[in-house]
Amino acid sequence: MRETDPVIADFAERFPDSFAQVLRKGSDAEISAMVKSLPPQSIAAVVARMPSARLLALLESGEHSPGEWLEDAPFDDVIMLLSRMRRERRVALIASLSNRRLQRRLKRHQQYPRHHAGFYIEDAFLRVDIDVPASAVLDELRSIDRDDPPLIVVVDNSGRYAGVLSPWQLMSDRFSGQRLKDQVEYVPPIAPETPVTAAAEHEGWLEHNWLPVVDNKQRVLGALARAALLGAANRASPSQQGTSGLLLELVDGITHTLGEILEGVLSRRRT
Repeated sequence: MRETDPVIADFAERFPDSFAQVLRKGSDAEISAMVKSLPPQSIAAVVARMPSARLLALLESGEHSPGEWLEDAPFDDVIMLLSRMRRERRVALIASLSNRRLQRRLKRHQQYPRHHAGFYIEDAFLRVDIDVPASAVLDELRSIDRDDPPLIVVVDNSGRYAGVLSPWQLMSDRFSGQRLKDQVEYVPPIAPETPVTAAAEHEGWLEHNWLPVVDNKQRVLGALARAALLGAANRASPSQQGTSGLLLELVDGITHTLGEILEGVLSRRRT
């Protein structure tokens, strides 16, 4: 890692959203070089806020070790970065960590049984800060080669879930000149521990093909696709599952919840 100007390093650490907005204007090579120069503890916070295409280019360049980004970062930034990755990459990255304590914590937080909504989390969403200019979000939308624009998840200034924004609404003429925060719709999110049969009954499916998934601290974990979840719910319906399946669901749910509680207790003791 080459030396970084202390002012730049401080800017990246204190204002990662603003830093990412400036960085996104560079070429892939310029972004990669700047990321290499940042203090290790700041990298995850910055790259997690990069546009999807830029983040993917970094991950696939072969020039970086994303596991090192995770091991040096605050846990909230780790969760944010993992939420921007596809499930296969996310699972492989967690498995590759040399920090076993962090690895165990992430497995408890990120890996869910097949009959929980968390198992079907995908990264098909854009994460934007509530104060980001609408023009920046539009630029990112236009850079994505998809017929169906992804779900736009909006977070507040502390990085917690604030609501969603319709891509079609953002691209409409009526939106011109309006502030992003005035158009945010609060759609109740889904908790990853929710059984798929219960998640399939979420009222948000009446208007949305995707719904956000957040943990118990309102950190965004990703999004759920309606088609994938409804298919899973059909396979996991009580008539097909039987009593043993329901007992398994209860045991898995209790085990995961106890793990989260234990981690919280241990964290408080360490502080």
